[in-house]
Amino acid sequence: MSATSSPCTLLKSGTQLYIPDESYGYLPATVQSDVLETSSTISVIITLPSDWNSTTLVPENEGKDPPLQYQERKVPLSSFLVNNETPSLEHRSHSSSDSYSSTQTGQLEYYFPLMAAEVSNDGDGVDCDGLGDLTKMKFVHEASVLYAIKSRLAKKKPYARAGDIIISVNPFQWMHDIYSE
Repeated sequence: MSATSSPCTLLKSGTQLYIPDESYGYLPATVQSDVLETSSTISVIITLPSDWNSTTLVPENEGKDPPLQYQERKVPLSSFLVNNETPSLEHRSHSSSDSYSSTQTGQLEYYFPLMAAEVSNDGDGVDCDGLGDLTKMKFVHEASVLYAIKSRLAKKKPYARAGDIIISVNPFQWMHDIYSE
């Protein structure tokens, strides 16, 4: 009698992450069903922030496409491969931790830009609005930093701190609350 091992789960249903998007760079989404190491796609539903329409420039072709909010998408698992290596089903072993956004399966390494479901602000960290020091976020990667800066700019706060570095975004308007005439 041979023992067969079941495929390992790379992502669980309900996991929130950022998916790559050609028009917006990244979109926030929620995984709809468990993603196994044998999967070729990730089924997600896009979950936009409530201020999306008022803080986001929409590409010209957007009016022709269906609305993004709650749109279902199938994203190729290969989109999350580190170094864009081609997946191979042989020689896979699984090691992961819920606190990390990367999963290694044998020779392959996947990088999943996760979203923090809840982030507490201890005065020095970052709250859910991206305030405070960006290096204190639960998951620090390109997508989470971009969304934190976008959130700050929507609140008319064009400056963000990342450790000893100050990030400044041109708001393209006069900010009466922070500048005097």
